[in-house]
Amino acid sequence: MGFLDKVKNFAGGASMVKVEFLDIERQSPANAQLPITDSVVKGRYRITAEKDCTVLRHLAQFRTRWPEKDGTLGTMHAEDVNDEKNQIIGAPYTFPYNMKAGDTMEATFLIHDLDIRKYLHSSYGFGAMQPQVEAFVKVIVDVKGSPFDPEFEQKIQIV
Repeated sequence: MGFLDKVKNFAGGASMVKVEFLDIERQSPANAQLPITDSVVKGRYRITAEKDCTVLRHLAQFRTRWPEKDGTLGTMHAEDVNDEKNQIIGAPYTFPYNMKAGDTMEATFLIHDLDIRKYLHSSYGFGAMQPQVEAFVKVIVDVKGSPFDPEFEQKIQIV
C-alpha cells in the first residue's frame, strides 16, 4: 500500500464506496476495445456503499497515460459529469442521493466528442497508439465529506 493509499484509508474517503465496471462498449471491462476513430465511449458500473454516505456526483473521464511524460494520473481529455445540474433521465436516483452501507447502485457513462488521434498528437506528438501509452476510463464518485473521492479506472485497448 502506497503512502497516498494509506492517507486515503486513514481519512476514510476511499472506503466509503467501492466502484467496479460492469461493461465498456458492451464488452467485458478487462477486454474492452475502442476503435481509434470512435467518438464515443460508454459503459456501466456498480457503486457499492461501504458506509452510509451521500453521493454528490459521478464523473467518468477518458484519459491517456505515458508514465514518463505525464506521470501516474495521465492526461484527462474528455469527461461525462452527472450531478444536481446534470441529472440522468430515467435513472433510479437524483443527485444528491443517499446510500446506506451495503446498498448498490448501477450507473452509466457516455463520454462523447472523443478525438483520440488529436489527443495522442497534442499530448505525445504522434497520431496513433504506441506501446508506451495506455488509454483508460476513470470513474470518480464524489462523496460528501470525503477528503479523497473513491475512483476506479479500467484500461481499454485502442484499435
